[in-house]
Amino acid sequence: MNSVTSKWWDWRVLPAGMRFFCEHYNQDYGNRPVLIAENGMALRRRFNNGRTSIRRDRVTRSQFLQIHVQEVMNLIKSDVPLIGYLHWSLFDNYEWGSFAPRFGLFPIDYMKGTDRLTEDHLGDTPSQTYAHLIADSRKELKVTEVAEATEGKIASHKGHKDFWDDH
Repeated sequence: MNSVTSKWWDWRVLPAGMRFFCEHYNQDYGNRPVLIAENGMALRRRFNNGRTSIRRDRVTRSQFLQIHVQEVMNLIKSDVPLIGYLHWSLFDNYEWGSFAPRFGLFPIDYMKGTDRLTEDHLGDTPSQTYAHLIADSRKELKVTEVAEATEGKIASHKGHKDFWDDH
């Protein structure tokens, strides 16, 4: 049980869990579209940006993104009508009463202001990784084909607005 109840900066990375819940909600709630929201990974960092210990599993945010975007791609190719994936979060922010948990694709050095940075305190560049993953995914899926395939799944849900109409 210790691996499940660890501190937020050491929560286990389980992309298969994301797939499990997407499939579960889709099946149990009548094949409704699924939106993955607030999926991210915390890094521990002090307000003054002092370095702290790295994660026990040594996973970087870029690695987290790679394995989760791959799982999103697998979901899109399966029968789950996935309508989106939202990484948490765009910037480091005030979370749970502290600036210590860092979730942002763009890190912020609060001691120097609120400018977004491209590289975190570990030398990782998650915003660049995410941009490349999205571009590669669009090419792989040929976005128009995905929109057409998903349109039928979403349109069949009574009263549900078609996600692709706005995009």
